[in-house]
Amino acid sequence: MHSEDTVENPTVDSGWIDAEGVADPNTFEPIFENEAEQPTSVETEGEKGKNVHQDIFHLVHGKKATDGKVSRHIDTHGFDVPVKFGHLFKQPVVRQWIHEGSVYREKDERIPSRFELFFDLLFVGIAHTLAETATSEATGFNILKFILEYFPTWSIWMDVRTFLNVSGTDDVKERIGLLAYMILLNGFSANAASLQIKNAASPQDLGMPKHGYHHKRGALEESTCEDTSCLAFYLGSGYWLVDGYENAIHAAIAFYLVLRLVRILLYLFYGWMLPNFRLSMWTNAAIRAIVSTIYIPIMFVWSAPLILILMFVGMVLEMLNSFMVLCTVKTLNYYTKKRTGRRLYIPALSLEHAMERTTQFVIVATGEMIVSSTFTASKKYGLSDKFGRSSLAICCSFFIIWLYYDADSSRTFQHALRRHAITSSMFSALHFPLTAALILLGSSLTQLINIHDESDGYLWFWSGSCAVYLLIVGIIGLLHRNLDKHNSTLLPRWCRLSFRFIVALIIFFLPLMRKNWDTIDFLGVNTALLFFLVSFETITKVGAVGRRYDQHGSALVHRAKRSSRARLDPKASEAMQSARAELEAMGALRPTRMANRLRLKRELSWHPYEGLTLAETGEEDVGMEGELGHLQVKELSAGQRWAYCT
Repeated sequence: MHSEDTVENPTVDSGWIDAEGVADPNTFEPIFENEAEQPTSVETEGEKGKNVHQDIFHLVHGKKATDGKVSRHIDTHGFDVPVKFGHLFKQPVVRQWIHEGSVYREKDERIPSRFELFFDLLFVGIAHTLAETATSEATGFNILKFILEYFPTWSIWMDVRTFLNVSGTDDVKERIGLLAYMILLNGFSANAASLQIKNAASPQDLGMPKHGYHHKRGALEESTCEDTSCLAFYLGSGYWLVDGYENAIHAAIAFYLVLRLVRILLYLFYGWMLPNFRLSMWTNAAIRAIVSTIYIPIMFVWSAPLILILMFVGMVLEMLNSFMVLCTVKTLNYYTKKRTGRRLYIPALSLEHAMERTTQFVIVATGEMIVSSTFTASKKYGLSDKFGRSSLAICCSFFIIWLYYDADSSRTFQHALRRHAITSSMFSALHFPLTAALILLGSSLTQLINIHDESDGYLWFWSGSCAVYLLIVGIIGLLHRNLDKHNSTLLPRWCRLSFRFIVALIIFFLPLMRKNWDTIDFLGVNTALLFFLVSFETITKVGAVGRRYDQHGSALVHRAKRSSRARLDPKASEAMQSARAELEAMGALRPTRMANRLRLKRELSWHPYEGLTLAETGEEDVGMEGELGHLQVKELSAGQRWAYCT
């Protein structure tokens, strides 16, 4: 990453555009096909801005009336409006969108609904189930099985998060839909977790008929068995996929395809109900349908290698889904503008909501570590070795989540989700291996706490997963844009982040540093390394001062960026050159050979990024808090006073 700020144009992520702070909402003006469509309602001057924005919402969502009045997309609502069936079953809605270079978003900050949090509880059970199957035996085959089982659940969670972010209404139909998702997801995880990999010398040791199979070139071939339900597959090194694996895979994929079909149908339905968003919605539906076809052949084959190949191809394509949608939507947007002179309406993410939901999901994954760290005392009570191992496991979990909360390793920063399409997509995609590593960490803790000494196996489970976690947290730190004042900390940010990679390398090779490890020593060394890393980052960040947002500088940066309009409009080009000249006079720009990019110097005391959250401005850093002693006084009745005291 560059040491200076690079200001670029906002683009899309995961089929939805991720852009905030692009323009001042007070400057938004509705765009109408003709004058008859403009709102003709009469308001006072104080109500005008609010009503115009509401009219924009209804014009974008509803049908356009011919009498010059705005059609209401939903019933009026408020504290004094009676609840109607229209409130219980609301019409489809897009809560924020991009159009003509501006983001139209709700004024109030989005917070997750209660049922979103309840939906996350399902993943506690799924994570525990998958963790148990992953640790049935410490082998690479179980890790591979876990990855293939966990990815679909993570993919569905991402789909649900995006849908509730963009179109959530928290009405009856949405809650019923969440219940249906939970039931289908439970069906997938139950069947996927039933896959078993066992160590056996021959099929007969697995209870297979003696005349049914024989070996050839390390694989298993059918000879006389007519019933395909007795299939098994030899993986190598004495490990087998046991009888019935193909039925379990077929059932799991069936549930997963139904879940994907529901999402595709939602895109089609919303595109049909919301004509302005139709092209964007149906593009998402088409690409998801194409990717889903990769999984369909799995329903009709029993060959384990072919199933693995199709699963990995599907997984890779799903990871690239956001980039495929990005390219398609940008292309369609370009040709629509060229043909009609108007750009597409593209649904957008509420970034605060997406940040909060992602953090909550990581907490759910980390919860598996806490559950695995607990134990029931037997025979030895009090300060036993098992208590020591359990305590060290809790310490590791504590330091691991501390590092995630401080993933940026700076006081003030711009989150990767709002920085750029590439950083946004990478941030989302990296949370698959990150949460998978957390679940595997939790699964290995159960064994390490219960075992006195371990020479291999689960030590590698822990070391490999912890190293992957630290590696990803380090990369995520690089994806965020640092907005601290230059040289305000004891050590520069790149130095703090580099130690994450160094400690990850040490932990990865830790099992090789001793022939036989006592698990309490192994967990103690890991605790010490994680404690050192947390302490090093916390102490070396002392002195950090965040740069402040400057409205004038932000406006200059916005005008100074090169755009297609500046190339075509002489006035826009002149305004751009004037803004660049003013920035250069302020000493804000660093020279660059790339004419389409602005690079701001790190030595500046201000930044141009409006609308940062409390986490991004450092208010949630360790040691930071709101102003102390800022009180208000309110008189209470006697009953209310005692209610407070109680």
